Amino acid sequence: MNKEKIFKIGYKIFFAAMLVLSIGILSKVIAYFHKGADPKNILNLSEEIYSTHTPFVIWEENNNMRGLEVDEYTATKIEKDYLMAWNMLNLSLKTKEYSPLEDYFSDSLIQKIQDQSVFNKDIVYQQLDIEHHIKANFFSFDRKTIAFDDSFIQVKKRAKKSNVSSLLYNREEQLHFKIIMVLEDGFWKIHEMQKIIPQVKLQEYFSSSTSTNKFSISSGDLVLNGRAFEMRGINYYPQDAPWSLFWKSFDPLTFKNDLALIKEANFNTIRFFIPYGEFGGANVDPIMLNKLGVLLKMLEQHELYALITLFDYPQGFSWQEYTRTDKHLRQILKKCQEYNAVL
Repeated sequence: MNKEKIFKIGYKIFFAAMLVLSIGILSKVIAYFHKGADPKNILNLSEEIYSTHTPFVIWEENNNMRGLEVDEYTATKIEKDYLMAWNMLNLSLKTKEYSPLEDYFSDSLIQKIQDQSVFNKDIVYQQLDIEHHIKANFFSFDRKTIAFDDSFIQVKKRAKKSNVSSLLYNREEQLHFKIIMVLEDGFWKIHEMQKIIPQVKLQEYFSSSTSTNKFSISSGDLVLNGRAFEMRGINYYPQDAPWSLFWKSFDPLTFKNDLALIKEANFNTIRFFIPYGEFGGANVDPIMLNKLGVLLKMLEQHELYALITLFDYPQGFSWQEYTRTDKHLRQILKKCQEYNAVL
């Protein structure tokens, strides 16, 4: 095969590769403009903003639901876009810049939000939604419109004057809304948001502790099952695994031997620490939860009690971390309520 034929073959291969590449790029561009841009990309927001705002959400059943049932995939998409709308609303109320709301709220609703904002430029206002209870009332047969109640929305609010550290007010409120969302260009947008007065009470979503030991306070004294309890406690780390090494190298046999020594020394309570980041932050590591369960079970067997210190080595105390730490706390408490040893 001469050089000319080799050159022609190489040229054809190169041309074919470039053609395939061009078609691929062009198809992505067409798809992008066909479905509409992702608001996250338009606003140059990183995925982090989706993961830091993690309010607790419950979808309640509704026996009087009209239209289609909301499948799990659609509910997840609606929830994500709905929470992002709240997140952008919180940011807009703080910055007093409302243009970012255009991808999440209808024009009329944005105007209403601006009109109802009572704070002038000298007031710094912040709010943060922590908990939502969603009950779907209607889901259209074309799967593009949903109406639901969002009740008992736990919202923290605070305000202060610019360049002044003291707060004008700092409080929590429960809000209740009727919501209508419409699917537009692949994203769910809030078209109606009407404040309501709920006709029902908040349900109990976490069962009370299943432990048989009951601690209480009587006349300022600690009481266990009706009898005075004198706490004799000690801070605990294994000798060879202090601080951050404790949970990483947790050894049940070492812990069992240490508990025997603690019991022999006439202590009845140990204090240990749960490091926020090491346990997984907002998404608590199941392996760490299992270790915590093993530790508490062994305390039960030795008739000892745990004084648990939470949020060791925290990520910070800004409002951006608030819903993440709330999510972390719920998972830890749900595990702890299973055991008698928790003081």
